[in-house]
Amino acid sequence: MEDPGCVFPVGPPIRHPVDGASDRTRQEQAMGTQQEEETSSVASVPPDKEAWSHLYVRAPTEQLHQVATNNTADAPYVCQQCGYRAFRNSRLSEHMRKHTCEKPYKCDRCEFCTHWKKNLVQHMARHNGEKPYMCGECGYRTVDGSSLRRHMRKHTGEKPYMCGECGFMTSDSSSLAAHAKQHTGEKPFKCLQCDYSALLKSHLDRHMLKHTGEKPYMCGECGYRTSDRSSLARHMKRHTGEQPHKCNLCDYSAIQKCNLDKHMVKHTDGKSFCEWPNDQPFMR
Repeated sequence: MEDPGCVFPVGPPIRHPVDGASDRTRQEQAMGTQQEEETSSVASVPPDKEAWSHLYVRAPTEQLHQVATNNTADAPYVCQQCGYRAFRNSRLSEHMRKHTCEKPYKCDRCEFCTHWKKNLVQHMARHNGEKPYMCGECGYRTVDGSSLRRHMRKHTGEKPYMCGECGFMTSDSSSLAAHAKQHTGEKPFKCLQCDYSALLKSHLDRHMLKHTGEKPYMCGECGYRTSDRSSLARHMKRHTGEQPHKCNLCDYSAIQKCNLDKHMVKHTDGKSFCEWPNDQPFMR
């Protein structure tokens, strides 16, 4: 498996966050994947992604702090393609591989190759089963520091990536990219057996279970099986007695919202029921 393709083509400049100072500590180096991970969060939208031009993302607070404290305005090594600056020529050479798509570091166990040596080191840890980075809150372990940082946002509640179209905020860039497709209408994952298409691969995988008849999700209480995790979650509410959807006109409650909508027809003399944004019902 190859490292994700070159996303920094030679051509119109794409502004990158500045590099760290040359005397970074060993601890900072261990967390060094942050620079590559966060580059995309403050880069201008590439020309080939104009359909997503309505999006923008906010740089995480810690990255803004790093930019402020590690000023590279006087860094002597400058990329002529995009203006990236570095204190060391070796860092500039590494950066230039983004433009040339050069991937000199190759795994001797599979087809993986990458621009950066540290990415290969992290990849090899996957082959060896090593997970040196651990969350002090819950014990989660991972092979690289960037994955741990993304995980920690679940504990801190930080959501640095925001959609400029609707204000949706998320803790990781991949979720924002998936969300963006809702605005563009893009559904790249298509079923080969019918005309179904999906926004996410996980949705297509779930759909394919309908064709195969597989039902991997089972209730431990009664043996009920389903192909859909959300269906199992709804089923489990029958055992727990949970009925989260409540009528604001009487004491009726339901497991599913669709059942509540059907109930509301009784209050509207058979007319269809809607909700205002403030959840107050009205008839139409």
